[in-house]
Amino acid sequence: MAILALVVALTMAVVHWFLTPLMGIGTELFNLAPLGWLVLAAAVWMFAGER
Repeated sequence: MAILALVVALTMAVVHWFLTPLMGIGTELFNLAPLGWLVLAAAVWMFAGER
């Protein structure tokens, strides 16, 4: 039972360690103003073309 508690605690720590930066990046990405979305779309369009 103690091993199960340790595995759960370690899993929670690893998930928290990975998801905290991703949540920060996602929050900044989704809080962009419409101008930011237009810049993002233009950047994707520029890099999606043929070479």
